[in-house]
Amino acid sequence: MGLSFSCFDKVDSLERIRYDMRPLKEKGLPIVWLCGQQNTGKRTHGNIIEEKIGCEHISVTHMLRSEGTKDTERGHVIRQSLNLKKSIPDRMVLDILKEHLLKSPTKQGIVISNFPKNAKQADMFLKEIGNVSVILYLYTDTPFLIERAQERSEQELDEESLKKNIETATKDIKTALMKFTAKIENSERRIPKYYKVRTCYKSTLSMIAWTNTATLKGCTEFAKSRNALAFNFSPQEAAKYRQSYARNCQALGCPEIGNSSTLVIDMGYDYYTAYGNWNRDWYKAAYIGLDDIEEEGNFRTVTDTAIRCFRYRAWGPGHPISKHGSEDCVVLDSDRMWRVVPCDIELLALCEFYPVEPLEMAEFEDMTCANISNKRKKKKCNESKDLAKLYNNSTRKDQCAIMNYLDHDDDHDPENDE
Repeated sequence: MGLSFSCFDKVDSLERIRYDMRPLKEKGLPIVWLCGQQNTGKRTHGNIIEEKIGCEHISVTHMLRSEGTKDTERGHVIRQSLNLKKSIPDRMVLDILKEHLLKSPTKQGIVISNFPKNAKQADMFLKEIGNVSVILYLYTDTPFLIERAQERSEQELDEESLKKNIETATKDIKTALMKFTAKIENSERRIPKYYKVRTCYKSTLSMIAWTNTATLKGCTEFAKSRNALAFNFSPQEAAKYRQSYARNCQALGCPEIGNSSTLVIDMGYDYYTAYGNWNRDWYKAAYIGLDDIEEEGNFRTVTDTAIRCFRYRAWGPGHPISKHGSEDCVVLDSDRMWRVVPCDIELLALCEFYPVEPLEMAEFEDMTCANISNKRKKKKCNESKDLAKLYNNSTRKDQCAIMNYLDHDDDHDPENDE
């Protein structure tokens, strides 16, 4: 049997200790796990939460390193494990964590970063300490993690070994969190999927990063690592059409919206975006955080900034002149125009446009038309199939001409006006 403990004391023995966790449970504090892959910024995010919200941040990595400096049996085991790059026993991690939790003076909550590392730690926490309120899971792509690990190391690291270690650690953490899916705020879900929506076009919006890469996959991974919402990519066959000094992968902070003048014809590039359905109604009417409640005609944002501080306007015909004094709030309608409405109408508030795939892909597909019974649809399918064959056998210059013709033809297609 183990020893019994009232709250905490100095531990010199490796024998497990029974901790009375009732003082922690009686506080009813929210407990947050801040976990994820190495080099994803867990400590930084933990410190920010501590500063902004007032929760205590317990870094398990710092906690174990501090314990490893002590002249105890437990400190010796931790020191040896760290020096040999071995895993510290899970029971020891939990015991030290319990002591820190019981000593915590906070009344706001506790954020535990770099925990749990595996399913056993998660199960032991639930059984011996209590429940977890929220889980923040930080994620980024493997190439970016390898790059950060190399930058932080004084010597060159083997890339394949790094990749294998990252994959193993990621699998262990995801396995540990499988039973907590309802509590996970997952940054991985927010990494966008990109779609090619324009061939032989390039966005001239501001670039946030650029590089040269041999493949589309490489450019996609680069754009994700920089949190880009869109990118221009120049495939190998288009190299002769771009300027020699220009990088073939250009990450963009903002996507093109609608038929923008910043999207220009350029045979050297193709345009990819997370916001594929850019010319359709993404939403019905929604509040945009603009009103003149305080003073009629003086529209201000939710941050109390006057609209006169901004140059952009999108008023619909007749707006913002109000026929009724109660029309004080501004909405964005399905025609992407601003109009004033009464503030008591129940509508969604528009925070951001959400990523979505395009209704029609920019690439031609090898279609199967034999099973189509409708004559009109079958004729259109065969025409598309013939066009795909022509496109795939054409030079880059001819492919650009075909896509440019189709883009302009679509703009005048009566079916698009329905």
